[in-house]
Formats: sequence, C-alpha cells, structure tokens
Amino acid sequence: MLPRLDRLLSGSSFDPSLEQAVFRIAATDSAASIFAPVICREILPSATEIRFEFVQWHRGLFDELTHGSVDLVFSANTVDVPTPLQSQTIYEEDFVCVVDAESSYKKSLTIAQYLKAEHVVVSIQAGLQIAPDKHLAAQGYKRKEAIQVPYHEAAVRCVAGTKLIATVPRRFVAGMAQMPNIKVLKAPPEVGGFRYVMVWHPRVNTDAAHAWLRMTMRSIGESFSPGANK
Repeated sequence: MLPRLDRLLSGSSFDPSLEQAVFRIAATDSAASIFAPVICREILPSATEIRFEFVQWHRGLFDELTHGSVDLVFSANTVDVPTPLQSQTIYEEDFVCVVDAESSYKKSLTIAQYLKAEHVVVSIQAGLQIAPDKHLAAQGYKRKEAIQVPYHEAAVRCVAGTKLIATVPRRFVAGMAQMPNIKVLKAPPEVGGFRYVMVWHPRVNTDAAHAWLRMTMRSIGESFSPGANK
C-alpha cells in the first residue's frame, strides 16, 4: 500500500477500525506460519478495516519493496538488505534439527554428526538457506546437501523414513501439529541462531498506516520474548 500524501504531510493518526488498508507482507512459510495466526487471533478482530496479504519470498523481492508493490519484508538478519531500505529486529530465533523418529541420534547433535549427515536445504535466496548456511560458512563449515525444497514444512516432511536432517526455526516446529514419525533435536552450538527483522522503504517512515503496521509487528515479536506472557 503506497503512503497517502495527506498522512505524510499532516502526520495524522491511523485507526484500523475505521480506515481501510491492504498490507502485503513478504515472508517465508516459516515466518508466515508464526505471524499470521497471531494476526488472525489478536489483530483482525479489532482492526476490522484491514486486510493482510502474505506473499512468498522470491528473487527481486527488495525491488518490489522499493517500488511499493510490497509493504514489508520479513527476513533473517543474515540476508543482505540493499540501501536505502531500513530494517529493525522483531525477535530472536534459534534452530532445531528434525530427523526421523527412529534415528539413532539422541537429544542433541554435535557439529561432527551434523556435518557427516546429509541435509534437506530450504532454498531461501540464490539456492541457499542463508541462515544457518552463512553463519556456518564463516566458521569454515559446509553442509552436505541431498535435496533442496522451497518450504520449511516440506523440509520437515522429507526426513521421515530417511537419514536426512532438516534445520528449521524452533518456533516453526513448535507450531506444527505433532508428527509421530519425526523427532526434534537440539542443533549444534555452531549452527547458531538469527534475528528476524522487518524491512521497509524509508518513504513510508512518516505514514501513519505504515507506522501502525510496524508497531503491530513489533508488538507481536515482543510477545515471543521469554517471560512476555508471565
């Protein structure tokens, strides 16, 4: 949604129960599965004039953000964001490893076990799963890739009945229905974690509707922080 000139000039507020708006948010299936349910439960009942459209991560996404056909992008902080786009952390995430339920692996993996195994890679950008691959590469590590898939859920479903490992965000797996044919292990410390960031174009910095959108996403992210619900 392109910013309205009157809001930019006046700095007026935005009421999502009175003013119509459609926000297009680009995200992986992992981020969409984490954010969209919260939006449906917590935001839409009061933001009655708002519609959200989640679109899949794809090449050229930042160009679309620049041209205004996408309003916000969710990304790992390890993805290079071109100037003049701006970003802000929403919440921190860590990885888990998903394997077949009958796997001989115990509750956690060592880096040696991790590198010896073959992996299901979620292709996010240029054939890479930027997080964790970029962090691993910085330490001199590279996973053995058996197959690439475009979605995290597909990666999880690939491991059943195999010796493959899928490395996916912890909150994504926690939100999936229990699958008896897989088990979730602690990833090696070397895999690390990442920060989910939201990215936007600075031309909407002073637009009240976009300010409301970013504030809402920050609020959802804060609800994921440890102790937020205590």
